[in-house]
Amino acid sequence: MLKRNLYLYYLLLFIVIGGAIFLPYWLTDTTLIWSHDGLKQHLPALITWHETLRHLVFDHQWPNFWQAHQGFGQDYFQTYAYYVMGDIFTYPSLLFKESALATYYSVSVIIRLILAGLSFIFVIRRLPITISNHGVLLGALVYTFSGYANFAAFRHSFFLNPLIIFPLLILAVHQATIHKKYGGLILMTWWTLWNNFYFAFILGLGALIYWLSMNHLHKTWRQQGLTILSVGIGALLSAPLLIPTITQFFQATRSASTFANGLLFYPISYYLTFGDQLINVSTAPQFWFNGGLLALSIVALVHYVTQLPHKWHLVLPTLLLLLPTGAAVFNGFSAPSNRWTMLAIFPVALLTGKMLDALSALQNRTLLVAGGIGVFGYLGLLLGNGFSLNNSSNLIYGLYFITILLLATRLSERQRRLIVSVISVISLLVLFNHTHANDLKATKSELISSANLKAITKQIHMLTALTDRSMRTLVSGNLLSNLNTDDASSNLPNALKLNSVGSYWSLQPVSTSNALRLVATQTSTPNDAINTLDNRNVLSNVLGIKTRIDTLGAPQPASYINKNGLNIANYTSYVSANSYPLFTLPKYQVSLANYRKLSATQREATLADSVVTSKPSKQRSAFAKQVSAVAVATDSTGKWQDKIHYRYATHASTLPDGFYIKLAKAQKQTELHLELTNIKYVPYSFRRQKQQALADYRFTQNQTLANPQSTVNNQFNPHAYTYTWLKQHAVNAFDQNTGYTMTTTYGTNENTVTQTSQSNLSFYQKRDHLTINLGTAQTIKLADLVALNFSQPGTYSFDISVQAIPVGASFDKVAQTAIATAPKSVQLKKDAITGNVTVKKSRILASSIPYNHGWHSKTNQLVEIDDGFLGIKLHRGTNQIKVTYTSPNVYLGLWSAVIGAVILISFIFWQYKSQHKH
Repeated sequence: MLKRNLYLYYLLLFIVIGGAIFLPYWLTDTTLIWSHDGLKQHLPALITWHETLRHLVFDHQWPNFWQAHQGFGQDYFQTYAYYVMGDIFTYPSLLFKESALATYYSVSVIIRLILAGLSFIFVIRRLPITISNHGVLLGALVYTFSGYANFAAFRHSFFLNPLIIFPLLILAVHQATIHKKYGGLILMTWWTLWNNFYFAFILGLGALIYWLSMNHLHKTWRQQGLTILSVGIGALLSAPLLIPTITQFFQATRSASTFANGLLFYPISYYLTFGDQLINVSTAPQFWFNGGLLALSIVALVHYVTQLPHKWHLVLPTLLLLLPTGAAVFNGFSAPSNRWTMLAIFPVALLTGKMLDALSALQNRTLLVAGGIGVFGYLGLLLGNGFSLNNSSNLIYGLYFITILLLATRLSERQRRLIVSVISVISLLVLFNHTHANDLKATKSELISSANLKAITKQIHMLTALTDRSMRTLVSGNLLSNLNTDDASSNLPNALKLNSVGSYWSLQPVSTSNALRLVATQTSTPNDAINTLDNRNVLSNVLGIKTRIDTLGAPQPASYINKNGLNIANYTSYVSANSYPLFTLPKYQVSLANYRKLSATQREATLADSVVTSKPSKQRSAFAKQVSAVAVATDSTGKWQDKIHYRYATHASTLPDGFYIKLAKAQKQTELHLELTNIKYVPYSFRRQKQQALADYRFTQNQTLANPQSTVNNQFNPHAYTYTWLKQHAVNAFDQNTGYTMTTTYGTNENTVTQTSQSNLSFYQKRDHLTINLGTAQTIKLADLVALNFSQPGTYSFDISVQAIPVGASFDKVAQTAIATAPKSVQLKKDAITGNVTVKKSRILASSIPYNHGWHSKTNQLVEIDDGFLGIKLHRGTNQIKVTYTSPNVYLGLWSAVIGAVILISFIFWQYKSQHKH
């Protein structure tokens, strides 16, 4: 009965377990859209792709290859291929209205989970594996609801696709290798590569390892060759999406990331809490490792590992889990992410099911080892939670140890199988609900409700009335500040036609990042290059930001003024009259070599009246010469200099730490930039951190006692404080935290810069120099304090200089000249730049369009300017400009698919003839 209805029983169990998990979200009007990447990346990508699909199917129109309103402009493939273009589960969205996409998104999460389990059952029943139907059923539930799926379902829905694909890919490899059936391998290779190039890399490595492990079954070189040919055909068929996407990847910021974030070993806390990570599931997993394994799964691993004839098979997974370099290799030679563990859950689920059939073979030592892993895990949990016994994970560990004890009893195998199966299902449910317990709490949820999403959508649509859609707009990150989210830009305004330059995608154009890196915008990150441009006035104008959408009364760069007084849900527009057009004719041409010798602020000023090229030139920017150094000193009565060395060691104090500046009269209408170089941070040792924390505690008490109006703290107890501090921080006793924040305060203007730690997989970048916008100049001729506040205890040292860049009348003159001399006829429309420009001598038409190899022209030579933007060389006389954009290698991808189709047809015909002959 169970054999005939295995899929039905799985679906019934999914309805029970899934209903217990997801029904509360439906009852509370909560979507499954994460307020971080879900709201800022995944939903906007789906909205845009939905529009693309409808135009493609109903109007037969493909979108522009160049998306002018994504950031400063970027390629369509570069933006959307990673998220939606290859995700077949997004294709049915074209049948629904845009207003229904949030619901569609949530439902698709559940559908993907269901299909993951069905894929597991389908494959296990077709591999030469001896396992009962009860074992298959439990294995499918483990595969569907364990750690990786538990986390990904609520964070990155398309991360579930590999769980569906991987078993089918393994089956296809098996069928080709053993049974000489190649159709499945061609199909699965195509789907794997079409779905997502990043996951294809991980899945491909997994399939390759499986294929190599079957080498002893390869009977002939001919058979191996046909297997490789099948993979090649599938790859060619996926080429229309794969080739342009990979091409764009190598023009993206991520392709130049630091290997393994510079780590040789993980932090000690990772190893100390490894057992807990194996059993528990976290909403903020260390290095993307979320085990979420059942007790029966741990028992199965111990049991079957001890039976392995060749223990060297354990070397690879051990190295991958314990060394950052292994995880980095499987993560595309970038950050040390353990997303590869999605491959491991397939054999783990299989062994769990097989273990259910072999309970009689269990040995006491196996249960002792599994129990020891549970103890190690619980100790890691206690260590990571300050040794608090009042922990929400206690139920998870209680079920874990109950399972171990039940397996050790003398109950019949049938009784143990039944009871353990029930407890395992309950454990999966408890794990899921434990992980996402806060998502049903109104004040703590990181998921957005349908009502709030509609309100945000409505607000963004209303804000479009404040902007000129033909010009660039920057939307403040405060737009989503009422959600539990981060400070990254959101792509939602763009998806809803507000046309913000905010661009928060996994693949950012490296040209944009390079250009902004040279002017040292401290808000730039690998995934969010533009962000707020650190609210720098000259840079914002030069890059064409016409309008800034922000809250009423929020401080703005000097040129941006609120003239209309409109108030839409406490938001308004600030407009600049100095915003540069997309194309300008700069007066000066500066060599890249000389440009790089300037300070970050001087480079920013150079962009206001000059174009930077690789061609040697002795010209200098006139406006950059107006940048001046501000006098700085370590104290208000000290020696004033252009540059000082600053050193700070964490200490208890009521007075702010920092340095002093003194402005000259000529620096009145300027914006001040704090330029830090040779930045070094040495964290305090654990012992010194404890001493500093105790010193801060004593200092606070002494300050209280010194103030007669303060209430005396009669609970003051240094010994108890030290004891509590040690418990709470013991997990980090041997770690060196490389991350910190530094906040500058000048007058009323605050600015915070972040050095992310090496455990941050998306935003890590080593910062040894920074430029921080202090705001507009304030007091003249008097010593002003610039306060510095550091978040982590340790020693900080760096060199300080402060540069003043004009933002008043002198910049107005430069900006208005650039606007007046800009060619009015040159425009960017639908993948083409066209217009007529007449010049008296050879010049360069500058743009703030990111440089990309997809730009081509038969009329003018194209050059990279400003170390990241597109320039057009103009000859003397009239230039009839026509520059077009096509995604690089898009036609190579199409022709590759045609070749793949021809080879496929030939292959099918050849196989048919061979079979007919035999």
